[in-house]
Amino acid sequence: MSRFIESVRCEKGRLHNLFYHQERLNNTRKLMLGISDILDLKCCVTIPACISDEKFKCRIVYSDTILSVQFLKYEMQKIHSLKLVFQDDIDYTFKCENRSALDALTAKKGNADDIIIVKNGLITDSSYANLVFFDGSNWYTPSEPLLKGTMRHYLIDSKIISTAQIKIGDIKNFQSVRLINAMMDFHECPQIDIDFQSVRLINAMMDFHECPQIDIELIS
Repeated sequence: MSRFIESVRCEKGRLHNLFYHQERLNNTRKLMLGISDILDLKCCVTIPACISDEKFKCRIVYSDTILSVQFLKYEMQKIHSLKLVFQDDIDYTFKCENRSALDALTAKKGNADDIIIVKNGLITDSSYANLVFFDGSNWYTPSEPLLKGTMRHYLIDSKIISTAQIKIGDIKNFQSVRLINAMMDFHECPQIDIDFQSVRLINAMMDFHECPQIDIELIS
C-alpha cells in the first residue's frame, strides 16, 4: 500500500497549521486509497514532554492508518542559487514518502543549492518547497505547482499571496523569490534577489528547447 507523509511544524509546544495538514491527509487517503473515514491528527499525535520550545519537524507517515510519528530537530536550509531543470512527466500531486523522482532531478543541480522544476514550460516548485515571486508590490505563487503545500494554502487563504501562471520568460518581471514550506513562517523564509543578468541569459536561451538545464544565480 502506498505511503504518504505530512511534515508539521512543532514550535513552542504547538503543532502549527494543523487544519491544513489534516485536510490534505484525509483528502489523500480518500483519493488515493479510497478511504473516507477521518483521521484526527489531534488525537493521533502527542508532543513528547522532552520537546523544547525550539523548532521541530513532526514527520507523520501514513497510509490507511498512521504508521509512524517522529519529531526531528529542524535546520533551515541556506539557499543562494537555483538551477532550472526540465521534466514534463513528473507528478507529485500527493506528498508521497517515495521522493525518487524529485531526488533524481535534485541530482542535476550541479553547483547550485537547489532547483526550480519546469513542467511543460511552467515554473512549479523547488525540490522541497513551493515558490513565491515578488514583483515589487505583490507576491505570486505558481498556479500549477507539483504539490499544493499547506503553507501555500494558508498564505492564499490569508490573501498574503496570489496565484499566477508563471512561465520561464516571466521571471524577468520579478525582483525576488522565496521558498516556502510548512516549517517556516512567511517572514522567516529567506528573500532572495533575482540576478537580472542571469535572467536575460535565460531569455536568450529560450529558443533552444532541447537545452536541459539553465542556471539562475540568486543573491541572498
